[in-house]
Amino acid sequence: MRVYYQIKDLAAISNPVVTIGTFDGVHTGHIEILELLKKIAHDIQGETLIITFHPHPRKVLYPDDDSLKLLTTIDEKLQLFEKIGIDHIVILPFAPEISQLEPEDFVKDILINGIGAKHLVIGHDHRFGKNRKGDFNTMLELSEEYHFVVEEIPPFLMDGITVSSTKIRNALTQNTDLEKVNHLLGRNYSLTGKVVEGNKNGQKLGFPTCNLYIEDSNKLIPEKGVYVAWAYIKGKRLHAVVNIGNRPTFNLKGIVVEAHLLNFSGDLYGEQITLEFIERVRDEKKFESLDALKIQIGKDIETAEKIFANTI
Repeated sequence: MRVYYQIKDLAAISNPVVTIGTFDGVHTGHIEILELLKKIAHDIQGETLIITFHPHPRKVLYPDDDSLKLLTTIDEKLQLFEKIGIDHIVILPFAPEISQLEPEDFVKDILINGIGAKHLVIGHDHRFGKNRKGDFNTMLELSEEYHFVVEEIPPFLMDGITVSSTKIRNALTQNTDLEKVNHLLGRNYSLTGKVVEGNKNGQKLGFPTCNLYIEDSNKLIPEKGVYVAWAYIKGKRLHAVVNIGNRPTFNLKGIVVEAHLLNFSGDLYGEQITLEFIERVRDEKKFESLDALKIQIGKDIETAEKIFANTI
């Protein structure tokens, strides 16, 4: 897979089959589009190409609005695209001038003159160009003028639910429903962070934890609570109990992600850990004593082991 940050850097591409979008989460609905992209490319002996944007357009258009957190960082998206088998990724630096392009100029300057698109696949709700005026009908009209084929993908449904990044974000942060999140994503939701030094309260309790620093401040962190998760580190997969919150028993402030790795000991400072969330087991709560907290942590570990015993 080749990644480009400017249209002018594109290598010669044979019959580009193109789709456009932010693809936050690279969820099952997105995968439906990308699999069609691959099929068309195979049929016309072409190559697949995704145009995406970084930062997310809303971050540029509404810089004072920090409410939008994202399911995937740009690095996570690239890893998922590569796993799916996409040939080329163009990451356009989203700037206000892009948002001011008229739909026809976007198609002419970027899709035709820039990429040489032969076939375009877009989602049912895709909008583009100034004031989001461009839609599938616009693209259909322009395809006749500029001689490319355009295909629209209808809404992708799972169990009667239209899959969308917004629905997944809401399910992750509002009365977290991890089963629904992971089902709509088609994989376990994950966080990656570097192990940094904490205040060692877990170690004092007999349950040492890895405190994770999440570098991308736009990455969506699940709702406060205790979770069961796979922990990936140095090529190994370990069992983990994860606490997300401000540790009210210790009267601390600020949201922390900390993972207790089951049946593991060792110094992991500076290492990267990826957590894949399997199940949320309880809310975070303030305990009356450290002994009460230790008892609850022991119960959380027992719960986790039962979940892992039934998880492939």
